[in-house]
Amino acid sequence: MIKDVIEELRKFSDRLTEWYPPAKREDIEEFEQSLGVTLPEDFKEFLMVTNGFEMMCDMVFGIKNRQEGLYEVYRVEHNELYAKMPHHLIPFCPDGAGNHYCFDNNNDNVVVFWEFDLAAYYQDRHEEYECEVVYPNFEAFAQEVLIDWTLQLVNYDGEDI
Repeated sequence: MIKDVIEELRKFSDRLTEWYPPAKREDIEEFEQSLGVTLPEDFKEFLMVTNGFEMMCDMVFGIKNRQEGLYEVYRVEHNELYAKMPHHLIPFCPDGAGNHYCFDNNNDNVVVFWEFDLAAYYQDRHEEYECEVVYPNFEAFAQEVLIDWTLQLVNYDGEDI
């Protein structure tokens, strides 16, 4: 359950994490309605605890109260870049190299990995780019990317392994 993931994230030192004030349910609903998308339930629960989250170099976008929130990232990725994301993808976590983990609204909101360079390559060839499904849901993503990968580098107190 996402509550278990959140409890485990709370074990990490405050030096490693940044938690934001919870999102309001109406802000989440407004985001979904304004863009015609649906966020997965486990992600909505996460946002109701922290409307954006950072740990070491990893970031999960919140709806509002962040300079780089879901609205802004969605707008840029879908409208301003050379290889535009299709409408059904909702970017929620950057990898630091121009790529994003996204929810796929056309596929039960599984988590896919959008590779910008690969998308541009397919676009140049006038072919459709299909993202790789990497996690079945946000909970699995958070467990591996935020928790497991961090614990390969440091312990909960932030000391090197």
